[in-house]
Amino acid sequence: MSSDEGKTPKFSAEMAVHATTTLVAGAVGIGHPEAGLLLAMAKDFTDPVLEGFVEKLKIQYEERARTALAFAANEAGLTASGFMLSIDSDHRKMTLTAQTIQAATQTPLEQKIIALGRSLGRGVRDETLVDAEMLRIRGLAGIETWEVQLMEVLSAGPPVPQSSRIEDQRLPGWTRSDILSVRSGFAAAVDASVARLTREGMARDASIGGFGGGEPRWILTEFGQECLCLLRTVPSPA
Repeated sequence: MSSDEGKTPKFSAEMAVHATTTLVAGAVGIGHPEAGLLLAMAKDFTDPVLEGFVEKLKIQYEERARTALAFAANEAGLTASGFMLSIDSDHRKMTLTAQTIQAATQTPLEQKIIALGRSLGRGVRDETLVDAEMLRIRGLAGIETWEVQLMEVLSAGPPVPQSSRIEDQRLPGWTRSDILSVRSGFAAAVDASVARLTREGMARDASIGGFGGGEPRWILTEFGQECLCLLRTVPSPA
């Protein structure tokens, strides 16, 4: 194995900006209407504070896009230039790349940016996986730090039930009170986070279709488990 193998491909600032200018601009316009407004204002006003903020925003978006692309190329087993060439003539892979960059630019969560890039890389490496990875990227795009932390909780076995009811002893999953018993800081966000995970198909109420009634009991779906595995497996760039 050569010394270059196994390393995360390096996307230079020039390469990333040149290759993703249109995609990042689209991400800003679609995912960040407030940023698009600022960019439009910057053209008409010469306020140095506004110009400085817009420039920092652009640099931040480009860095996130560059990170996602680097891990995508690494997952696909390609060099940075080879990766860009591989998507250039394939509209499905280009769409997958655009969605990845849009999602990556919108999040400060590094493990999510890397997971998005690795998902993209899988789709680029094997074109039969493009549709599946597109679903995964859309799911990952819909969650942030609170949801990732909640997924970690749901992935573990729930606390020993305090209830003496036999129905409660048999039913799997985490109730709201179970979650708060191990993460009291979730109180303000647990309902919204559960709703987002459910909407993205990453969690479901295990009490539905069961017996005994009672409050919802949340578990990760197979899709949620796959996404969490991707979020956990974050290699360090060489």
